[in-house]
Amino acid sequence: MVRPSAALVVVAMAAGALSSSSRARADTPARAEESPHHFVFGQALAVVVRRISVGYELLPTTHHSFGLTVHGQWPGTKYFSYAPGEVAGFGAEVGYRYYAGDRGPNGPFFAASFLTGRYYSRSSFLESDPNALWFTQYGWALDFGWATYLDRTIVFALAAGVQRTWISVDRSTITEQAQLLNGEELKPRAQIQVGRAF
Repeated sequence: MVRPSAALVVVAMAAGALSSSSRARADTPARAEESPHHFVFGQALAVVVRRISVGYELLPTTHHSFGLTVHGQWPGTKYFSYAPGEVAGFGAEVGYRYYAGDRGPNGPFFAASFLTGRYYSRSSFLESDPNALWFTQYGWALDFGWATYLDRTIVFALAAGVQRTWISVDRSTITEQAQLLNGEELKPRAQIQVGRAF
């Protein structure tokens, strides 16, 4: 009489263990599929053209993001003044990205954006210069890239593409440096981004 009861207890315990294991396995994919909704980053390559650039992306779903990037451009190598012919200013870029990977900013991606900025050349930081020239730049950009997680939240991304811009003044009136950085033309571009997704 004792043996059947013991067998029933063993069967019940085994069934409970299997049920708990099944629930644990069912919970694991749900946690793995969780995707961040925010991505903040800095643009590493911007420093090469004397810019400080940071950005933010909102990811309402795993594969889609809407972002804003802003930058400030400083002139020359001197701290508070610079030689005529250099350019300074600020700008912004608003865009959309489609990420093919999971967990938000991950895997290959395509991006399209609108960009604009306000810049000036032949000017002094501390003194009024009658030769100072202000101009506005605006245009669009298309990029293809790849993003990957370096750990649970840190993201590294590379992108390359083209941008087409126009300016509010005749291109012959701005300096060569201003034309190279902020001029009116179709030209290639590249980005290196490092940031945190959460």
